[in-house]
Amino acid sequence: MRIFVIIAVMILAGMVMASASVYAQDDSVQFFEVLDDVPLMPGLIELPERSMSFDKPGGRVVESVAEMAAMSVDSVRAYYASVLPQFGWNPVGGDQFIRNGERLEMMFEDEAGIIILRLSIQPK
Repeated sequence: MRIFVIIAVMILAGMVMASASVYAQDDSVQFFEVLDDVPLMPGLIELPERSMSFDKPGGRVVESVAEMAAMSVDSVRAYYASVLPQFGWNPVGGDQFIRNGERLEMMFEDEAGIIILRLSIQPK
């Protein structure tokens, strides 16, 4: 009986490891420099010189910025709505997600005809 328990545990462990996010195994997936657990959507151009990160007693404050090139706001929203939950972010409405006491917000800005995505994380 003990051997069956050991085998069952090994099979379960294998299944857990195999079901790990595809992003952890795919070397082609890039992440934001200061948001190292938020993938950079293919086609976005990160602007690291406009990013910032600092810790404060209540939690971290992080902001990453990317140029959207020829992408639509709707396609970027759809991408992150499907990807962020895989990283533990739960949608709370609009362009906001929460995880472990933090709030991630997506903001879209038009800068002289160029659409900019701004991702901000701060304590909720």
